[in-house]
Amino acid sequence: MKVVRGNKIEPGADLSGKDLSGAKLQGVDLTDAILIGTNLVGADLRGSILSGADLTGAYLINAKIDKAQLDFANLSRANLRGLQSASGTNLRGSNLRGADLQNANLAGSHLHCANMQHAYLQQARLTMVNMGFANLRGANMQGVDLTHSELEHANFSEADMTGASLRLAHAWGANFYRANWDSVNLEGTVLTMATEPTGFIRIGLP
Repeated sequence: MKVVRGNKIEPGADLSGKDLSGAKLQGVDLTDAILIGTNLVGADLRGSILSGADLTGAYLINAKIDKAQLDFANLSRANLRGLQSASGTNLRGSNLRGADLQNANLAGSHLHCANMQHAYLQQARLTMVNMGFANLRGANMQGVDLTHSELEHANFSEADMTGASLRLAHAWGANFYRANWDSVNLEGTVLTMATEPTGFIRIGLP
């Protein structure tokens, strides 16, 4: 067990509202921990285990979460703006509804089945990300970079994707109904069986 600023860092710990900004938390085990509204600005969480943790409204601005385990974690309304790196991070099944991910670097992360409804993703980097079956309904995705990402059966309905890049992405069966595709880069994008903003379903390759 690690102690940081008088706080025990262990599975199930209640660290709600604590100030852990800039803390070195590499490889710690915070499985099922409660970190509601916790200040983790600039914290180093690389390789940490936060599976099932509750980070509702937590502040992770400019944090590092490479190879961290955040599967099924609750990050609803969390502030991850400017997240520095998340390569290899497991966010499978996580709840990011309404989270602020503007300018966040999530390249190389795993977001399979994640709930990202109404999240703020302006200018976020999501290259080479696995987002199969993720729900991004109503998300603000202006200028987001999804190059080379796996987007099978993801839900982008009603999302604002103005200026986004889906270059070389694999979006088989994805749902883009009523999404804003203004100036979207679809070069080399696989859209087989995908639902376009108009409701038209593509049967074959472009």
